[in-house]
Amino acid sequence: MRRFENILSNLFLRGVIYIADGLIVAGSSLLAPIFAIFVEEIGGGIPEAGIAVAIYSLTAGLGIIFFSRKEDRIKDYRRFVVVGYLLAVCGYYIYFFATTIVVVYVAQFVLGLATAVRVPAYDVLLSQSAPGHIAVAWGNWYSMVFLVSSVNAFAGAMVAEMFGFQALILIILMFAFMAFAASLFLLKIRQDSNISKSEINNLVQNDE
Repeated sequence: MRRFENILSNLFLRGVIYIADGLIVAGSSLLAPIFAIFVEEIGGGIPEAGIAVAIYSLTAGLGIIFFSRKEDRIKDYRRFVVVGYLLAVCGYYIYFFATTIVVVYVAQFVLGLATAVRVPAYDVLLSQSAPGHIAVAWGNWYSMVFLVSSVNAFAGAMVAEMFGFQALILIILMFAFMAFAASLFLLKIRQDSNISKSEINNLVQNDE
């Protein structure tokens, strides 16, 4: 019975992190294809757009090196994921009030920090939730990312064209907040829910 409960907990855990990351991807993919146009709207240009992307990538890249080590020491992966989504909300909230390129740079730094905090812990949780099926779990995740991005890349352009970037960023902020809200369920799932592949095989054999 305990093993069945663990399997259900793992499935619920995987569902929560898929939903949360699906929401954050849905939001970010609305702006990504037209980011340079947004930068031009607030007085920047192609170089400024490049700098903004570089700030995000540099912050995320260096931050992951730092936070991945800290997260392995602390082991509280779920809380790090939640904090990462909360930082993403803060980053897009800053974006909502961006009228100068400097504010965009600050927002990009916060979003890079959000990625650095969230991604290592997220990767651990997803892998732990799928003992014996890690390739499938990550395959599903990548499929979700590409499919959601393909739809929202076009949707974001249409929203910006019809209602402006302010409305678009408000929608992105809403997606980020929903991702954060969904991630809070991670704190409610049993902390000892992860089981090994051998335990699953034993469970199947016993049923037979």
